[in-house]
Amino acid sequence: MNGSGMLPDSAELAVAVGRNINSQGRMHTVGEPYSMDLKLEVANTYLLLARQSATGRPTLSQVASKHQVDSSFVKKIESELWCHGRVLSPQECRANEDRPVGPGSTNRNVYHHQIVLRES
Repeated sequence: MNGSGMLPDSAELAVAVGRNINSQGRMHTVGEPYSMDLKLEVANTYLLLARQSATGRPTLSQVASKHQVDSSFVKKIESELWCHGRVLSPQECRANEDRPVGPGSTNRNVYHHQIVLRES
């Protein structure tokens, strides 16, 4: 509860339904990618500010604060634009990840791997 002890604050409301609030104040579902619409909005702002910038690169924190996302998310969008000339869908990003993906893929611990190796 917040300081008044009566009503929950926004973080408590978010957590109660499996969501979180990032450092910029945007609610999001933990472990879920941002929507394609948000990615496109961020990319559009990035490109508009890049055209206005003397260096051709906008300040990532400026784009981040406009859309209430972390600078690391803007950097990811920037990378997709430079590498692919477009924004990748969340499905494309998952398919191109160089790590295990899918349900339970990150829940295994060192003991699981030792047991599997011994049974092989």
